[in-house]
Parts: sequence; C-alpha cells; structure tokens
Amino acid sequence: MVSSFDVYQTYLALKFHFNKEDYDYFKYHGRVRPNEGSFKLRRDRIFFEKLAKKFNRVDELVNYLIANMTEDRQFWIRDLVGVKAEARYTKWKKKQESLSYLFKENVSRVADSWDGTFDELFECSEGQHPPLFTMYARGEVDAETLIGIDSVLNCFEKWDREIDDELVWGDAYFYLCKYRPFLKIDSGKFKKILQEEFVKND
Repeated sequence: MVSSFDVYQTYLALKFHFNKEDYDYFKYHGRVRPNEGSFKLRRDRIFFEKLAKKFNRVDELVNYLIANMTEDRQFWIRDLVGVKAEARYTKWKKKQESLSYLFKENVSRVADSWDGTFDELFECSEGQHPPLFTMYARGEVDAETLIGIDSVLNCFEKWDREIDDELVWGDAYFYLCKYRPFLKIDSGKFKKILQEEFVKND
C-alpha cells in the first residue's frame, strides 16, 4: 500500500526533478528528506491522503504525477485531486501505450506539411529556432515526438550550441531532457519510422 507520506515524498521528488537543475529523480532513486513531523502539520495533508487511497503501488503514483506534471510543472497537490487530473492521467496512459503509433502519426503530419528538405527542419539559421522546434513551440508537434526524434538524431545538443535564445529554448531543453527518462522509446523503431515517412515524401 502507498501511504500519504509516500505520496508526499514522491510528489516532492518529482517536483524537484522537473524544477531543479541539480536534482535527478533517477540518480537519487526518488529520495528526498522530508520531515514526517512537519508533514503531519501541513494544512493540505488531506490531498496526499486522498491520493494514497487511489494507488496500491508507487510506480502507478509516479505515472499519475508525471501525467499531470508534464501539463503543468508548477502545479500544487490540490490540483491532483479531481476530474481534470484524472482526465490527464487517462490521456497520458493511452499515449504511452501507443507511443510508436502516435510517433508515426506526428512524423507523417510533419513530413506532409513540410516543403523543405529533411535537413532544413533542423537548421538554426543565424541562431534562430529550427523549424521543427518552432512546430513544437506552436503545439503542432508534441514533446514525446520531439524527444523521439532526438533519440534517433541527437539534435538537441546541436540546437543547444547554436540557438541564441536562452529563454524559450532554454526552458524547453531543460523540460525535454527531464521528461525523456520517463518515456519508453524504441530508438530503432523510431529511426525506421522517420526514414519511411520522409522517404515517401521525397
């Protein structure tokens, strides 16, 4: 069973992971050092107790929190109890279960709408955002697809060297790198999809 204090620790660990440069959930195995006495005095403890009743395993809780954190990294525990949070979790689970299929759909849509060459999608002209990242920033490409493409082409490191903008790109790069370890990406399959979808549009 998951206790309310387990929920609190996991909540803090993931919040640190997505908001602090020097904390890595996987490196530290989700460990933080909260004070149990202070936790019992929290006015919002009831929300942690409600979540504890929902989950039998910590990995289920982690997925639930990730599903909501990837929508809003600044959320509070009260935002996790309710219909909206449940809907985010359901949507996220469905996406993870069909990650390759959705990747193919997204890549196909990009290939069909793009008039330039494949390489031009990734070019940072004079320090500007490359077209593919602009599509992501506009909501035309989701984070999972962009991370999937990077898992094949390693484009993020190149962009980080060449993009002048440290605000929009910097924040996105931080988030994408933090989110990546939670995704089960088959790089070999994604590479094949990329090749197939762009070859057919040549």
